[in-house]
Amino acid sequence: MSRDRDHNFDHFHQRFKQNIYASLKGRLRLAILWQDVQQHILPLAAGRPLRVLDAGSGMGNFSQRLHEQGHQLLLCDISGKQLEDARLNFSAAQASDSVRFVQQPFQQLADDSDQQFDLVLSHAVLEWLTDPQQGIGALQQLISPGGWLSLLFFNRHSLIYRHLLNGNFKRVRSGDLAGEGKYLTPDNPLIPEQVYDWLEDSGLQIVACSGVRTFTDFMDRGMRDKLPFEELLEMELRYSSQEPFRSLARYIHVICHKP
Repeated sequence: MSRDRDHNFDHFHQRFKQNIYASLKGRLRLAILWQDVQQHILPLAAGRPLRVLDAGSGMGNFSQRLHEQGHQLLLCDISGKQLEDARLNFSAAQASDSVRFVQQPFQQLADDSDQQFDLVLSHAVLEWLTDPQQGIGALQQLISPGGWLSLLFFNRHSLIYRHLLNGNFKRVRSGDLAGEGKYLTPDNPLIPEQVYDWLEDSGLQIVACSGVRTFTDFMDRGMRDKLPFEELLEMELRYSSQEPFRSLARYIHVICHKP
């Protein structure tokens, strides 16, 4: 277990910014996550401001929506460049003192502080850790009793399926599916069933699970680019919680409760 080997996006900063946040894929991801959180978590807040930790926040795109609703935020990331952009984004939105920024691993935050939060976000972080199971343990420590975890992770099943469709049988046979440094394929694509076991072993209760981008990543790009965003989102939301579509989605979003 070595946190200093967890992936730092400083050197991929511009590519990440363009390929994720400024893309159709990124817009769909944010929209589906927001739908899930609005449905399963925010109604339980009963109008009170939540203490929210964005663990591995990146540029804070999702957190900004929570800030607009009056929640108190701590953004934590190991990438200085990502946090710099997050600060600029919140400054442009005239964010108040209810937003703080910390450049450090969220695991260290769990070790060095007794802080706990009503809601912990960990979106597309787990698959970049050298020890994702230990990462779940750290996230669990950071959640207040009665609090919530919104966990998004990269689905290994989807990656295998994509390689099969592309005829990359050698990669599938070898089982070596980690990224090669040139692309944004993560170091540790995860098996959903294993993640579910880790969550339950840590004492977290899974209350909802959905797929993020169940079909759009597999579409012909020319066809996909012709369709209105609203129609793509409508179909994604329709099938996000249905099997077998959920288990083939590019990402899996799990909402957990800490008793």
